[in-house]
Amino acid sequence: MDEPMARLLRGVLMIGVTGIVQALAQLVLMHLVEVLPLPRASNWPKFVMISHSVIAVLVLMTGHLLQVALWALLYHFDWGEFQTFSGALYFSLASFTTVGASELNLSPAHRMTGAIESALGMIMFGWSTALLVSLIRTNEQIRHEHARHTHRPETEAGVDALRETGGVWFGWSGEVTTQSATTVSSEPAIVSKGNIDRKSTR
Repeated sequence: MDEPMARLLRGVLMIGVTGIVQALAQLVLMHLVEVLPLPRASNWPKFVMISHSVIAVLVLMTGHLLQVALWALLYHFDWGEFQTFSGALYFSLASFTTVGASELNLSPAHRMTGAIESALGMIMFGWSTALLVSLIRTNEQIRHEHARHTHRPETEAGVDALRETGGVWFGWSGEVTTQSATTVSSEPAIVSKGNIDRKSTR
């Protein structure tokens, strides 16, 4: 196989490896989010939300640094570019972030691969940004849902208990939806034994 084709295949292989590293970082992040407490399960929901975001940044940045290091390994040890590995690492980081390193350059035979790394870096950072936005939005929705449900019965068992005891619960109608009672007004309403029994016999 001629040298240009071999370089092209290495570049294609690096694209695949970079994508795999990003996917693994996403899997790790998903696992951590599953094992960490949810905002609604904590007494400090805002702190939990911020901790989720910080952990996500650390995981995703670790993945990006690993991606940068893999490209640097290709440049220095496989292609013999740059005198030191630290120089290759700096060039790879500058290319991956599209900042560019004007004092360092690849040889003419490898410049196209360096441009590919820059394009791939933009895609990977866009991927990470999408994950962060999704995580923050999901946590906000969970927190708001928890705030809405804090002062009302959340299960049908709670409504059944009201029916059995004749008790009264003051809350916002439109928030309780069960098989036996559904309110639709946006004004404060009273849920009592009589109201529930009348709706159940309709």
